[in-house]
Amino acid sequence: MDLEPAAEATARRAQAPPRPARSSRTPKRPASAARTTATTPQADLATLRTTFAALEQRLRRLESFVTSDRFNLHREFAKMGASGD
Repeated sequence: MDLEPAAEATARRAQAPPRPARSSRTPKRPASAARTTATTPQADLATLRTTFAALEQRLRRLESFVTSDRFNLHREFAKMGASGD
């Protein structure tokens, strides 16, 4: 490839398969859940409710950040940094 370094990196990223998103804030299954094979439907429902409540909170934080002035400021700085390379 005969591209500038930034363009080369962009081309490599475009060719690479997408990686699954992973965050330290992602709710993790408790270790005991992996060992438990038989649970009651009520326990399963409680676990699902807890998981979905955590996901809902995370989504709310993401939505509020993406719609904030702070996000727009970060995006503008990123654009300036990308164009300065």
